[in-house]
Amino acid sequence: MTRSLTSKIRELVYENDRWRKECLNLNAAESALIDDKISNLLISDLNRRAVLGTPGDRYSEGYRYIDEIERVLDKLLKKLFNSRFSEWRPLSASVADGIIIHALTSVGDRIVATPSPLGHPTWHENGYAGFRGLKIVDLPIEWESMEIDYDRVENLNQNNKFTIAIEGRSLIMFPPDFRKLRDALGDVPLWYDGAHVMGLIASHLFPNPLDYGFAVLSGSTQKTFSGPVGGIILTNDSKTISSIRIATSNDTATPDYGRIAALASTCSEWVKKGETFGSMIVRNAKALAESLTANGIAVLHEEKGFTETHQVAMLSPNGLSAKKTASKLAVANIITTPFPMPDGKGGTREILRLGTTELTEKGLKTDQMQDVAGAINLALSDTTKAIERVKSIVRDLKE
Repeated sequence: MTRSLTSKIRELVYENDRWRKECLNLNAAESALIDDKISNLLISDLNRRAVLGTPGDRYSEGYRYIDEIERVLDKLLKKLFNSRFSEWRPLSASVADGIIIHALTSVGDRIVATPSPLGHPTWHENGYAGFRGLKIVDLPIEWESMEIDYDRVENLNQNNKFTIAIEGRSLIMFPPDFRKLRDALGDVPLWYDGAHVMGLIASHLFPNPLDYGFAVLSGSTQKTFSGPVGGIILTNDSKTISSIRIATSNDTATPDYGRIAALASTCSEWVKKGETFGSMIVRNAKALAESLTANGIAVLHEEKGFTETHQVAMLSPNGLSAKKTASKLAVANIITTPFPMPDGKGGTREILRLGTTELTEKGLKTDQMQDVAGAINLALSDTTKAIERVKSIVRDLKE
């Protein structure tokens, strides 16, 4: 029985890998590794080691090579993000969120955070902030434009005493005005969750909030950063990093050190080619938005040039829900994310979030975004012939 189940699991893994190679992955929360060879680092003796502490402060012996890997990673992260301190052990950006909340707040504190669905659940009542017993106030948003209402933020700040303010988004086409947000919140410590845009920050295509006096920058390592799944935390403040390192040691305990070696290699690749790669990601996103529009599919923010990140906000056509449209596309091997949003008028905009990071890593350029948009348009016709044609286009693009 055990052998049979093991064979079944191996078969499922094989089928997943095979099917993924036939897909156009437009999930903005994912990417392929920036260099295929990095995958070899994810499986080694490092994966088996229960390592506690940080370089020079271990709880047991046997980790001199791991110490050196982490020292290299620390230097690379600080170089890429222009920060004094880094923490690389969180297993995901969500875990990093929990660590920061644990480190920088106390039970009963009042915080202000980007509201759902733009903001991450970890900052709200059903996430780490709620578990921590924090009082959460929504950062004022103009839902039609999805921009921060800076005047309302300033008024809100005058009537509250916030321990920390959190900004960051799962749907982001343009950066916030970090200077305006800083000014509106006065001396409230600011934390930016750049989960989706860490690669763009590293390649100087998205403003670095640390340059504007933010206390903390955190984010994912597998989205635009194109590394292994994980989270990182960066700061310029020595007291802040001390609290974060203690919380990380307590909350994360033993991270996967194969992942950490792969992250160090990812950072090295970003130093070498990050600006070129990041620029191509954004150019592809703009080209995809323009091509979708040319195919008669509505995309948000055309008047602003559609996007300045890896993301495109496509409106679900024909009155369908975003979820139903995403399901239709998935049948045709096109992977997207449904992202319904308030429209600012009491209704909902049925948005699909598309991302171009993985397509870019696979070598697709702006001209080929016309083919991607055409594939999406064909898939929405809901006929077997169209679906098969889309699969053929996907295979041609992959080759």
